Amino acid sequence: MSIWEPAEKRAFRLGAPNFYLKATDYLLSRLPFQNMTLRSLRCLSPNAREEESSGSELRCLAMKLPQVIQPGEVSMLMDECTVFQLDTLESAENIDEYWRAAFDLKKCDGTTKYPLLSKLVKALLSIPHGNADVERGFSENRRLLQDRARLTLESINGIRHVVCYDTSSEVSIKDVQKRLIYVRSIRRKCDSAAKPFPPALAS
Repeated sequence: MSIWEPAEKRAFRLGAPNFYLKATDYLLSRLPFQNMTLRSLRCLSPNAREEESSGSELRCLAMKLPQVIQPGEVSMLMDECTVFQLDTLESAENIDEYWRAAFDLKKCDGTTKYPLLSKLVKALLSIPHGNADVERGFSENRRLLQDRARLTLESINGIRHVVCYDTSSEVSIKDVQKRLIYVRSIRRKCDSAAKPFPPALAS
């Protein structure tokens, strides 16, 4: 821009706002801002715990998921929500850590303190935010189906668990990688040993 003429700079400054206005209009027309279910999901935020609207939003979500919370359990869910808002809970910015701490709360008899709330929140947190993870899962399954003589549901689950552990960043499972690398090297040696020798070496 330093070598632009004054007229070019003026045209750029006048055109830049129009670009952002058109981009904003496009996003407003494409993104589901009017979807009440998605808007109600903000009640899961740690910052929305003490807001008055969080209770009604949670009720709306529960009524949209009758396979998770039965219609007759909604009132009990709201009672749990009211007690939960008054309960003492360590603040956390990460939503996963926040709700994990809530799930760990127990009654005097050792049972879950908020069973219905935990059940609903777990279902809501499992709602995918995009299809990239799903498509990646199909790609992994497609790779698992190749070069397999026998494939059962148990073997698919086992292989997928190995893939998840191998790609995870958690420190607690990094000790498994050494064994996986060792087994992988043995598999490669077995595959190379099973290959037929070239005619020159075979003779």
